[in-house]
Amino acid sequence: QQDGKGLESGATVAVIGGGPAGAFSAIHLLRQARTLQRDIQVVIFERRRQPGPGTAGCPATNWKGCNYCAGGLSPKLLDLLAELNLRVPEEVVQGRIRFITIEGYWKNIEFEVPEGREILTVYRGSRPATRRDRHQSFDSFLLDQALAAGARLISAEVDDVRYADDGRPRIHYRTATTRETLDADFAVFAAGVNEVACASARASPVLESLRRLIPGFVPPRLRQALIFELEVDPHLSASLEGQLHFVEYGSKALRLEMCSLVPKRGYVTAVLMGESVDSLTGHAQNAAILRQFLELPHIRKLMPPTGRLRVSCSCNPNLVVSNARNPISDRIAVVGDMATSRLYKDGILSAHQTARALAETLLNRGSGREDLKRGYLPTLRRFQRDNRFAAVVFLLHRIVFGSSVLSRVFYQAVITERKDALRQDRRLKRILWQ
Repeated sequence: QQDGKGLESGATVAVIGGGPAGAFSAIHLLRQARTLQRDIQVVIFERRRQPGPGTAGCPATNWKGCNYCAGGLSPKLLDLLAELNLRVPEEVVQGRIRFITIEGYWKNIEFEVPEGREILTVYRGSRPATRRDRHQSFDSFLLDQALAAGARLISAEVDDVRYADDGRPRIHYRTATTRETLDADFAVFAAGVNEVACASARASPVLESLRRLIPGFVPPRLRQALIFELEVDPHLSASLEGQLHFVEYGSKALRLEMCSLVPKRGYVTAVLMGESVDSLTGHAQNAAILRQFLELPHIRKLMPPTGRLRVSCSCNPNLVVSNARNPISDRIAVVGDMATSRLYKDGILSAHQTARALAETLLNRGSGREDLKRGYLPTLRRFQRDNRFAAVVFLLHRIVFGSSVLSRVFYQAVITERKDALRQDRRLKRILWQ
């Protein structure tokens, strides 16, 4: 529809990808359509879905493989989940963060998560394989909520999308035994950059389909990260629980810009970014960087001895550092990190915001290019503006905490404020948190 009335009853929306962007797209489309008293169909294509044991809080589904994510759920995201009446099951929660510690060049700055706010840690997939609860994951939970809202799941791989003669997107997909097609009134591409826009430049069928459907489409620019999972002795992991560590520097030999250590019930997820990580190719180089990282003096103070750690897995996912170009066309749109993401953080929140904006546009405006241009693109432009500001903030952050002099000055300012100001009057603490 291109008449400003939005999708009408009987319309079918195909969502390619069942991760957070795809699940949120389905949830928002179906819930908002129900409010408008419209009956639309949402079909999600996800090849990594497989049966699993499940529980009452997290049904019998599983996510096959890894989702290349640090696995932190931010306060803003948890607020939005609460607005949707979605509560992350206890079986999925791997940890609750009480303190955030910024590792400075001179001394560390620790502050509490504010009262009434919450940060959770989760696993989004079934890795590491040594987990006892590997069938419990955030992505499976979220996809189950989309199915509970009325979406239909097809466990298949989409290998081609083209316009049919009537102008509707035709999805070609392969199941375990057959190859089939589905004609939809709209197609949402939500497969993620680690599915279709990999750094190896191998063209995926979904990415090739997008380039055919939208000749001017250019995926967002990417930057490589290194993520590894460390299994910690149970009696040692207690000292790491509840604390999220940000590390702003490495060494002259190990050039790092931003790292995080995320505790997860007997494991620690470490995420590394920087010049030394940008050009990694393969497990041998990953292992070398990991050894150097664990031997850094400021990391040795945080972690148990290397002899008490076991590396369960590692990967080199892509992080989005720009917006995609031309992410829309008639009856076609890209959401999640295939379109944009908050710089270096909170990709799940970004998936929610883009999915919600697209759902509102489809239901209240229409599915044509002009409708999407007026209703959906402004959200992507806001991400672009925010990320320009974020790049400056991160640069200043690295300069301050990577300098022995500046980090000492900043530390003294924080300590002085704690001594002299009442808790509710600590402006520096609020600025640091924000």
